Amino acid sequence: MKNVILGDGITGYIIAACLNYNNEDFVIYGDGNYKAPSILLLKYKNDEERDKFFHIFEIPITEENISEYTLGVNVGFTNDYCLSVYNKPNQIMIDNYLAKQERSKNSSSMSNSDTSFLAIDLKRVYKLLQEKYKDKFIEDDISIENIKSKYNKDVTIYNTIFKTEANNFEPSIEYICVRHNDTKGYYYVYDCNKNSNIKRLTPLTTEYFEKPDYYDFIIKNYYEEPKIYSTCNIKSNVTWIDISRNATKTQLKQEDIINYLVKDE
Repeated sequence: MKNVILGDGITGYIIAACLNYNNEDFVIYGDGNYKAPSILLLKYKNDEERDKFFHIFEIPITEENISEYTLGVNVGFTNDYCLSVYNKPNQIMIDNYLAKQERSKNSSSMSNSDTSFLAIDLKRVYKLLQEKYKDKFIEDDISIENIKSKYNKDVTIYNTIFKTEANNFEPSIEYICVRHNDTKGYYYVYDCNKNSNIKRLTPLTTEYFEKPDYYDFIIKNYYEEPKIYSTCNIKSNVTWIDISRNATKTQLKQEDIINYLVKDE
């Protein structure tokens, strides 16, 4: 059974790592132009879950690697452009943060309401997986028509770049500027000033929810519940799986993808 991954972004390589962990072969189609932003994180609850992710990514569990690939994230909140940063927002700050984006509070708002958490740095993991699976990468036309003409029997196709026809939710666009900020030692700082168009700051980036005069790249954010869509052509044994934010247009995270693909006993 062949496995074909469409898209060479972080989601594509996470899928590749999971298939490799399951002892399944695969190829990755992409244009080679994706650059992982510095704010990609994979949360973990404890050492056991961290070690599971390390095993999937084939990172040896050593003190050196734990130091290199993981970090403790502390979340701050400001309403004066980081002149003052608080470790917990009051209700007015929360209301202002959501109101300026015309959003209502849900379970994922403001880093799932966590003020601190442990995480794996996915930008480092992405570079590692790129090198590890470079022989699996194919730079080619990745139109749906081309893929379907090449792989039309006994194949599972993991789509991370084409939107599914089953969902028409529109994303919010966030604009990322690479910029040095004094965040007072916090990894994330949410901007709760209702007159600001800044969503969040890190020591190296400023994230805007409205288009600024200058930005380095954009990301799409979806607030619907995470979903994965799968269809199967019984006669040709072709399974098509929509399995990313771009594909399903939902709030799908990397831990959702890992839990979907890795089925340990």
